[in-house]
Amino acid sequence: MEAAKSVPDFCLDDKGHLKETHAYYTKIQLQVHVKRMEVGDFCVFINEDLHIVEGIPLNKHFIEYSLTKLDSFFENVILPEILQCKEVGNFRDGR
Repeated sequence: MEAAKSVPDFCLDDKGHLKETHAYYTKIQLQVHVKRMEVGDFCVFINEDLHIVEGIPLNKHFIEYSLTKLDSFFENVILPEILQCKEVGNFRDGR
């Protein structure tokens, strides 16, 4: 696969498989998890040709790790910002 060699952050490896280190892997894993499915298909257009990566199976260990990180991010970053805005009435719409 020529694109995998010429573009450093291309989503597919040289065998045409989605790299587990690519952001698209996280995206499809979370989509499969939210939809309560076991497999998700990942499609890529390369030079106007459709390349379909075989189904990407749900990786339960990856999901558990990702959800732990997301929970921590929400609790430590997002929630304090929401609470601070609510306390001082500093919402963007002027209320």
